[in-house]
Amino acid sequence: MTSRLLENYRRACQRRSRAKKYWLSRYNVTFGLPRYAFYHPARWLCAILVGLGFPEIAFAHVKWFANYDLLSPPRPALSVLSNHYFVLFCLFVVPLIFVVTVLDRYLTRRNCFLHRHASTLTDRLSDHFPTILRLGVSGFFASVFAYGCLHDWMILTPELHTRTTWVCWIQLGIAIAALLRRTAVFAGAGIVLLYGYAVISYGLFHMLDYPIFLGVAACLMIDSLHGREKGELANAVMRISAAVTLLWASIEKFAFPEWSFMLMATQPGMTLGFNPEFFMVAAGFVEFCAAFLLVTGMLSARAAAMVLLLFFLSAIVPFGVIDAIGHSVIVVVLILLTLSNNRVGHRLDTRFGLPATATLHAALFFSTLLLFIGLYYGGYYLSYQFAAS
Repeated sequence: MTSRLLENYRRACQRRSRAKKYWLSRYNVTFGLPRYAFYHPARWLCAILVGLGFPEIAFAHVKWFANYDLLSPPRPALSVLSNHYFVLFCLFVVPLIFVVTVLDRYLTRRNCFLHRHASTLTDRLSDHFPTILRLGVSGFFASVFAYGCLHDWMILTPELHTRTTWVCWIQLGIAIAALLRRTAVFAGAGIVLLYGYAVISYGLFHMLDYPIFLGVAACLMIDSLHGREKGELANAVMRISAAVTLLWASIEKFAFPEWSFMLMATQPGMTLGFNPEFFMVAAGFVEFCAAFLLVTGMLSARAAAMVLLLFFLSAIVPFGVIDAIGHSVIVVVLILLTLSNNRVGHRLDTRFGLPATATLHAALFFSTLLLFIGLYYGGYYLSYQFAAS
């Protein structure tokens, strides 16, 4: 009996292996996009999901690991918008946002099992959210202080180097002040001080990568001064600042993909053999979609936060302690967003039914995409090109 089961298992493995080789040879997924990827929406979706199976490069902050040069201009905006991968993703993602919104609002209004139990979990844990945030901030700045003493001093993130001694003592003070609610207001003020110093040292455009620090500082100060009375406001500020940070980072993938290409050259297996151009556009759209849903979704906001959290955690394995320290704040924020209700999303609903709300969200998605591309390129040229001339 045992030998028969083993023989059946061996045959099943052989059939699975033959089937895999057949589909790989037919669709040529090792050397780029599947040959028939655009002939069927399901195949296109599968290509996206497979291409994002290894998100390490996509969600590691490239400025921490590659020689970036902001004085070299990005790809022209028209070149980005007319890229055939970009256009195809737009045609695929905008209807996807419509469908996700319909399902999200339908399940929420029906008070389905997932929504009901997620809300119950939120009610039980919401009183502890400020404490979790304070401990996360304290751990981050303690790590930054220790890493700076042992290796290289930084202001807020690994590429923001400094040799100013008082910065390290401010970091240690923030780590201590964040432990208690009464003193957390001073921790928030310290974060704002370090952010302002980084703006002076590296420029406003560079620091637009990190508005999440201002959001976290605001949350600490709001909780310290007002406690639970302004809890929803603090949560909304944290949510929007995290979303803006990720939306901005996704545009960088479209504008400066060459920075990531340098990492891909050292670790080519991370793209699963897909075309690097396709991979970066796909990564940018996944990050942009998830960040958009953080603000506009209900159940989908929790799912988006969870997906982003898994992606950031997976990037720690290949990129090590620098990535772990640098992303620890956003990891804590994403944990809290996974566990919290999205009050902001309610304000984006209409009174005219699910189709109208879904249409509004699809239009908002496309408008937000164009807006952030315009802001990114406008901010870059104002900060570097026009200033240099």
